[in-house]
Amino acid sequence: MKKLWDEIKTGNLSQCYIFYGGEQYLKKQYENRLKQTFTDSLSGDMNISIFNGEIDVNNIIDAAETMPFFAEKRLILVKDSKLFKTGRKNDSEKMADYIETIPQSTCLVFIEDEVDKRGRLYKAAAKAGRGIEFKTPDEKELITWVQKQLKRSGIDIDIKTAVYFFGCIGSGMENAESELGKLAAYKGEGGVVSAQDIDEICTRSLEAKVFDLVDAIGQRKTDRAVEIYRGMLMAKDAPMMILTMITRQFRLMLQCRVLLESGTPQTNIAGTLGQKDFVARKCIAQGKNFTVESLKNAMKDCLEADIGIKTGKIKDDLATEMIVIKYSN
Repeated sequence: MKKLWDEIKTGNLSQCYIFYGGEQYLKKQYENRLKQTFTDSLSGDMNISIFNGEIDVNNIIDAAETMPFFAEKRLILVKDSKLFKTGRKNDSEKMADYIETIPQSTCLVFIEDEVDKRGRLYKAAAKAGRGIEFKTPDEKELITWVQKQLKRSGIDIDIKTAVYFFGCIGSGMENAESELGKLAAYKGEGGVVSAQDIDEICTRSLEAKVFDLVDAIGQRKTDRAVEIYRGMLMAKDAPMMILTMITRQFRLMLQCRVLLESGTPQTNIAGTLGQKDFVARKCIAQGKNFTVESLKNAMKDCLEADIGIKTGKIKDDLATEMIVIKYSN
């Protein structure tokens, strides 16, 4: 990404980029930086065209063929086009053909969640420029980012509290920025963020609430587990989603146990599972409250509950509560 930032600063841009990946915050940041580069006092944003959704590719080509107004280049942003996935083959082929002859005066940027790198369009676009994957940074980078964000408001947060912050709100940067804004307004310049501040001010993610729920289940605190679960229902968290997240948590705990018992170093488990470090640490700690056999049984029961819900044999809220009670008892 540093290379892209340097290209934007110098104006030495390629003719085509593909921004893809799940971290919406970073994609939006670079999209905005590109817009700023192509906006000036003379022409305003006349040299920027934006297309959203499954737009007719002819409209994109027409815009790309338009000469820039009192500038060297014009910017074409194509967002969520689905051109890089199956389903729009003819349109993808047409766009791939066009990219091979795209004018030097055009900077064409596709912004997608998912892409098929094997497709002809991706290869053509990458040849004319490059593809850039926007992933959520690792834990160390996220902590540094949080500290910098708060420092702009004259507020400090230590590493341990920053880790706790992400454990409470999830790892998505877009949501994190919103929650940091709330903390900054609450603490004010010169403040130091504590775990108590986070508990009082920040909105806990569904993942964080499920961590709390599974903690109570593992500690055999049935009343507390049911209290957390019913609180989630009152907060309008869908029972089916809660069940899905509980199942995921049992699966991660089981995977952590198996990896540890096979000799995998604890520091490597997060990478092996494709999870953040704080998630892996939490799952390893929670997994100690269960046997391997009980985790296998829990996953089986969750699957049967899922099938029961989908076939209409049992209501989703009751099925999920039965899982909570059974494994916390």
